[in-house]
Amino acid sequence: MEATGSSAPAEGEAFDPQVLVISMSLSWAGLTDPGEHSSCVEPVLVYSVCDGEDRSEYREVARTVAGDKHPVFRTTYRFGETTLIRFEVFSEKLLSGTLEPLGRIFCTSLDMVVYLNVPYKRALLTETGKKGAGFLVIVPTAQKSPKGFAALQLSARNIPLKTFFRTADSMLELWRQDTCGTSALVHETDVVRNSGTPHWKKIILNKNRIGKDSDAILIKCFDVSFSGEKTYLGYAETNIRELAQGTEKRLEWQCKQDSSTLFSKTPVMLRLEYYKDYPWSFIDYMHGDFSVNFAYIIDLSSSNRDITSIDIKQRYEATISAFEDVISQYDEEQLIPALGFGAKVPPSNMTQSLIFLNGADNPRCKGMQGVMEALRQSLERVTPTEPSELAPSLEYMTGLADNFRDSSKYYVVLVLTDGKLDYTFKTVDSLIRASSTAMSVVMIGLSDEVPRVFEELQRDKLRKKNAERDIFFSVLLKDYLHRLHELPRDALSEVPNQIMQFLAFRDVEPAPVTAPTMNAPDLCPSSY
Repeated sequence: MEATGSSAPAEGEAFDPQVLVISMSLSWAGLTDPGEHSSCVEPVLVYSVCDGEDRSEYREVARTVAGDKHPVFRTTYRFGETTLIRFEVFSEKLLSGTLEPLGRIFCTSLDMVVYLNVPYKRALLTETGKKGAGFLVIVPTAQKSPKGFAALQLSARNIPLKTFFRTADSMLELWRQDTCGTSALVHETDVVRNSGTPHWKKIILNKNRIGKDSDAILIKCFDVSFSGEKTYLGYAETNIRELAQGTEKRLEWQCKQDSSTLFSKTPVMLRLEYYKDYPWSFIDYMHGDFSVNFAYIIDLSSSNRDITSIDIKQRYEATISAFEDVISQYDEEQLIPALGFGAKVPPSNMTQSLIFLNGADNPRCKGMQGVMEALRQSLERVTPTEPSELAPSLEYMTGLADNFRDSSKYYVVLVLTDGKLDYTFKTVDSLIRASSTAMSVVMIGLSDEVPRVFEELQRDKLRKKNAERDIFFSVLLKDYLHRLHELPRDALSEVPNQIMQFLAFRDVEPAPVTAPTMNAPDLCPSSY
């Protein structure tokens, strides 16, 4: 028997490449019916999930019938989601058909990821949280999982010179094209200037965004003027299956020209210099020794209106708390750096652009409660002012992340700001430096200004194009005011991709998996 809830895609439904679909096979032992004093129990299992804002409210997804000895349920996992799972076990009375509760267990979708292909054993608990008779064993297996990544490096020759400046400045765009002819931009390279034989930096492609290995990839070549205007030079067509042959032989393509192409007597030639397949997903790295840590940067500047007012303070606290479940599950150390900027700090009352919210020599706070307490204390002792400069806090976090060149740890930096930032060019420089370290930056906008700032940062980054990879993402808080429990999922949606790019750039393969113990700790509902 297989039961599927709304949290898991049904057969035929479009598969989200960022979602891991997990099949959960259940068995049991030691069940005893206290009313019948019998150990011959054919249980009824009820599968419920809690994926809403109220972490105590469960909704039933599916249930078995008495006599079903091999129940299978499904759940899904996406980075940033903290779906709680409850299995309740009942004994069905033969005469009345009523259900007598025997016990229940609690776990999370992340537990199912940690225990993939490993029996996950939990003792049943009573409604009061005491240990009951018997236990359940869950064997989670990946039913549908994200694909891996591909690393490649391209070069070209015969790039034509500009008529007046006699320079060759070129870039590439990689487009996915499916069998229906629909195209989508997958990646664009930096601009290599003053070279007729450019070598572009290594490209990391998420194969989930490519489609099938046989789907066409169009590599379009452009000449780029000093003002950023592109002139089309031609394209080559390939696919992942052909690119994979680059590990055995050097591949070269002659760019095709059409009516929109700048005519050249000598067509541009593209060459594959390097290719490596990374068949692993983010989940494979999480099974090793790789860990994700979080940090907060809080905009304390006066552009946020009165940050000490009750409504503004509550908005900050609610946004920070929205990530509590995610951080508690991923950040094993629970030592969370909490920084601020844009305020005068006693006793000097000098404006500072790097503030440790806890007022100590080390900004790390113990757990989310420590972060909340540090924020409250800082709001009582600092005076909001200007300028609103984010760069120094980013530089500090870059220094922390740079300590993990062994790729064992990765920082996700959550920035809470109204978006009215000063010295944007310094912020751009900081993001570019951070792009080569183990960190991502997620900006959570408390006003409508963030989209404009986001566009400015992206435009400036594209102009400089010195960033190793894209580490920046932003969301607007106003879109989640009535559904804060969905904020972490959407705000962190690009983090797995950014982490995989970081690891692929360093040619890091997953560490050997250490199988978790079969007997998982028994958790009461209060644990969640």
